[in-house]
Amino acid sequence: MKFFLFILFLASIFLSKVAVSQSDVTSHAIKIEIPRVALLGLLSEDSKEINYEVDNPNTAGNSIRYEKVKNKIWLNYSSIIRSKNQKRKIVASIKDALPSGFSLKLSTHKTANSGTGELGVPANEVTLSNVPSDIITGIGSCYTGKGTNKGYLLKYTLEFDKSSANYALLSSKSFQLNILYTLTDDN
Repeated sequence: MKFFLFILFLASIFLSKVAVSQSDVTSHAIKIEIPRVALLGLLSEDSKEINYEVDNPNTAGNSIRYEKVKNKIWLNYSSIIRSKNQKRKIVASIKDALPSGFSLKLSTHKTANSGTGELGVPANEVTLSNVPSDIITGIGSCYTGKGTNKGYLLKYTLEFDKSSANYALLSSKSFQLNILYTLTDDN
């Protein structure tokens, strides 16, 4: 009888451990949500304002010339797309009208070791107007890094058509242009 009670005691301990171990497991869900992101910024070491100054002719008979711009402006952005098939692009346009005979060209140059992800492809030099021009296409989920020497360096070239009709329209004045950059869906 003692042997039978001892076996019964061992069986009850074994069964209680099995029962406890079966009810000792639980779980819960963890939800991870990645938001869509579309952020764009301009950064400069000095000022985001670019000033073209006229190099006055120092010899009679010469035309005016514009000095090269020394300001450096970098385009930084962050992008998280909604699906792998979606792409974004950055477009640039002039908000104001250029005086007759002037054109403003823009080229973008990727900074080395800048950011990660699908940063897109810069366009060759574009002539800016009030119609948006693609300057970087094929942007996916990425970031360029924040600050100067990160992202894309913007280089501007101001040109003037010195034909007789345009030169005759020149008058001594200053004008200001606002360049608008937009990070938008490409498809």
